[in-house]
Amino acid sequence: MSEMEGRQAPRSRIAEGVHSYLRAKIANGEIRPNEMLIEIEIAEELGVSRSPIREALQRLVSDGLVDLVRRRWIVHEFTESEIVEIYEVRAALERHAAKLAASAILPDQREELLGFREEFERHMQDGLVARVYKNNEFHDAVIRCSNNQRLIRFATMNNTYHFNFNLASLYSAGNLLHSAQQHIELIDAIIAGEGDRAAVIAEQHVCESLELIQEKIFATDTRPRSTRVHR
Repeated sequence: MSEMEGRQAPRSRIAEGVHSYLRAKIANGEIRPNEMLIEIEIAEELGVSRSPIREALQRLVSDGLVDLVRRRWIVHEFTESEIVEIYEVRAALERHAAKLAASAILPDQREELLGFREEFERHMQDGLVARVYKNNEFHDAVIRCSNNQRLIRFATMNNTYHFNFNLASLYSAGNLLHSAQQHIELIDAIIAGEGDRAAVIAEQHVCESLELIQEKIFATDTRPRSTRVHR
């Protein structure tokens, strides 16, 4: 490795760490939409130079999580139409991942899913934030069970967004129970090797999650027009 490459490699690793750190804080709502990210403040907080900070922020722009507006880094606020697109992609990816998982799952992955099943059967007595983390861990696990590395990479890029945490506080007890039951049904289908059934359950689960976001965050009536009551 040349001297220049030797200097660039550590900076690249630092930028990767900063990117992961900021992405997580945006995803879990610690850094809110429309909040300004100030390079020097982040550099002082993390004890690094501004160059890897700038590189990490540029990556977040590419991720669609940050906007560069008049030389200022602003956390992106997703519109309803953007969220619909994200969930449409998620539904397609998770449907296919679940179908592949039914035939590609490895023994240790099977045990991991069974561990999730036990937690969902207890209806997860943790707080809402913990439930969001556990929900995300579960969906990531199902995607990994596909053992398709390209699919895993695309799904990971598409999945982590702060509105999942916004929605958690609006879930009713019934919503939470229904979600846990769907997770159990999905696990059972994958473990049984029923790829088509797993695919349907995974897609339905994602589509229902989108409907909840639209109804509870954007107050959008997602019912079919024929079932709406007009006053």
